[in-house]
Amino acid sequence: MTVAETTEPRIRLLAVALLLAAGPLAARAGQVAPAELSAPLTRLLERGGAELRISYTRQKEPATRLAPCLARIEAFIDALARAGADRGVRFERQAQGERFELAFAYRDRRQTLGLPDLVDWELDRQRGDVRYLPYDLEYRAAQAIWQVIAGREGRRIGLLAGPHMATGELRVALEKNYPIVPWEQGRALPAGLRALLLAGPEGLDRSARRSLAEYLARGGSVVLAGGRIRLDARGEKPMLRPVATGLDPWLAELGVRLERGLVMDESNSRLRRAAEPGELDALVAKLGARPEERPKRQPGGESGISLLTPCPAFVRLEDRDLAGHRATRGARCNVLPAVSPVHCTHTESLRCQTLIRSSQLACLREIGPRGCPVEQLSGARAGETDARSAHPLAVALEGRFPGAEQRTGRLIVVGASAWIDDRALTLLRAADPCVSTVVHSGRSFPLGNLRLLRAMLDWAVVDAELLAIRPRW
Repeated sequence: MTVAETTEPRIRLLAVALLLAAGPLAARAGQVAPAELSAPLTRLLERGGAELRISYTRQKEPATRLAPCLARIEAFIDALARAGADRGVRFERQAQGERFELAFAYRDRRQTLGLPDLVDWELDRQRGDVRYLPYDLEYRAAQAIWQVIAGREGRRIGLLAGPHMATGELRVALEKNYPIVPWEQGRALPAGLRALLLAGPEGLDRSARRSLAEYLARGGSVVLAGGRIRLDARGEKPMLRPVATGLDPWLAELGVRLERGLVMDESNSRLRRAAEPGELDALVAKLGARPEERPKRQPGGESGISLLTPCPAFVRLEDRDLAGHRATRGARCNVLPAVSPVHCTHTESLRCQTLIRSSQLACLREIGPRGCPVEQLSGARAGETDARSAHPLAVALEGRFPGAEQRTGRLIVVGASAWIDDRALTLLRAADPCVSTVVHSGRSFPLGNLRLLRAMLDWAVVDAELLAIRPRW
């Protein structure tokens, strides 16, 4: 194990802590040349007109580490204020406050962006340092303006959660931007949905598949998080179990195929588990500890000590594994447990793109009908006969779906569901806290897996015109 591997989770947590605790620049560290705003953003400003209000509050106490990044953010805000003034938008620069805030208000609706919404970071493993970058400023501002103009009713998301899914953290991460409307199999799809999230679906019947097909044909957007295997983290010993979503016939019509098998990747997260008595004795002997220094066992024979062991079934995504697509931009600290490969093909009317891949060191393992304990795979490595390659783990389709005439629909398929399940997130967080959500100043900011989910839903929901905005600040 290298030094980088042992310190990486700490560096990630340090990056998040510095970002949340740091204030913006009191005096700009160098000027950033202003630029014209993109056409979709300026059209949104025109649409908002005099009813749109923008306010900016600077936070006290400058942060040297964030200075270059915040200089670019303030230059962008200046350009936004100038462009808005030409279109009747009211802009107000507040006095320094306790926290940074860029707020957009339209009539009686308000949307705010904090530093975690606008700042991204890169990890330099060799130097053990973090570099902060603006996070797609024009798109983030355009999205916030679009949201306040559209209103919450124009941003409703349907949620179908499978029988083994716990979605509390998911709801907290999304409720700031999207009202969630539950959908149950056997009932009509709620009207007026901007997008539909399928979280761990199981046994969907023909009627449900027909509802999905008709919804996409009407220009809807669907994010499907569900593969061949689910992670059962309810007991003391997590299990991997096979699952049937019932969606194979529908996906096949769209040129999408969920492959059988579990992706085992040498680029993985870890599993925290209790040390077995014999295992503890071997570890103590290896470390050369004297008998009086050995950890005391608890009455039940347990040592009270937990071990972190590599778990190839928990695929850790590095930056190189994420495509430069709007649906994955800005995602960090992502772990996909119990994931199956997803393949898609181009058709005359649908464009297909791979969003996420495993590393080149991944292989596939079959999971029997009775399932498999996660601990059984902990520390396992690919054998000499195992074929290793990069497997597609998530794909995006966009275009005219079957039955559509002119409207364009969007579909994302991720070959796993546990990455957004509460119990699985708790299990993952024990080894890598970045995969969950942090609460700062009374607001919830999704990190890792939940930030990736929000990026996917943002792509699924937002107006197509805004997707053309490219990062320039």
